[in-house]
Amino acid sequence: MSDKGLLKRFLILIVSFGVFNSLIATYQFFAFKSFGLQFIGEPVLSFLPGISKVAFPGTILIRGYGLFSHPNILGAYLFLCVMISIFFIEKIVLTSPKLKIIKLLFAELSLILCVFGLMVSFSRSAIIVSVISLAIFFYFLFFQKKENNPAKLRKSETWVGIFSIVFSIFIVSFVLGDIILPRFQGLVGSEAFIDRIKYSQMALDVIEKNPALGIGIGSGVSYFLKNNIYSMFGFNNFWQFEPVHNLYLIIALEIGIFGLFFFLLFIFNLLIMISKLIFKKSDNKLEPILCLSILVGNLTLGIFDHYFWDSSSGILIFWTAITISLSIIFSNRQRKMQDIIS
Repeated sequence: MSDKGLLKRFLILIVSFGVFNSLIATYQFFAFKSFGLQFIGEPVLSFLPGISKVAFPGTILIRGYGLFSHPNILGAYLFLCVMISIFFIEKIVLTSPKLKIIKLLFAELSLILCVFGLMVSFSRSAIIVSVISLAIFFYFLFFQKKENNPAKLRKSETWVGIFSIVFSIFIVSFVLGDIILPRFQGLVGSEAFIDRIKYSQMALDVIEKNPALGIGIGSGVSYFLKNNIYSMFGFNNFWQFEPVHNLYLIIALEIGIFGLFFFLLFIFNLLIMISKLIFKKSDNKLEPILCLSILVGNLTLGIFDHYFWDSSSGILIFWTAITISLSIIFSNRQRKMQDIIS
């Protein structure tokens, strides 16, 4: 099987798991309880402290977890699935002469379910990042220069993807609009936003004292507790003893400025390689544009949370996106070498 065939199956597997988690999360949200899949990792949900909820006038709702340990991690995974679903829709329109309508219906259904799951996770960062990444994706599809893309998508074909996402949002908004919109009101002044600023300030204070090598991987929470830093910033409840909600600060905190530098150097080089594939003269633009959109989205998510660093599922999500990007980069290099040899 070719590298492209393996990548396609891998992406289908990712979306399929996302659809499954969306269905589980939807049940959790409407039933106010777990589905009963604890044997494969579903958390036990109830209205006990520690379970993530969202307030709505007259009631309290449980956020959808799927099989993940937190709704924000579910949101990050479904962001990835939404982007891949849109990619498949554009790919089907461009390259699938056979069974195009059936494939489009399956891709559209997957998109709707993943968008619905994303919304019932109530992950504001994942929802905002999805909007940003979709804008990047469609911008590059629309405004690729003709000389750089001989097989440029016609605008009518690109509009299929835009219509698909708008249609999905319309359906979800019809069901959940009155619940989701209040979630974004007063976001900047919310308690969660203020707490994140405090966590960041805690990290900056410690980084200033341990700039070069940090305090050790996985030592952030224990260091804050041992040195009474949580109480200094007004965090006295056990559920407030959390890591820094910023990927870049937590890297600098735990492995130092040098560790952060090499991490950012790796990411920067990856973005450069993906950008070169987008701007070079080529018929193959969809895959690099997908990679750039996902990478920018994940890097933005890293500003608001820590699960890409200290959660096993979060780490898998982040490095899955990296793996997809590297796969496409090396696939293009291999194709280039074959062209040179032939």
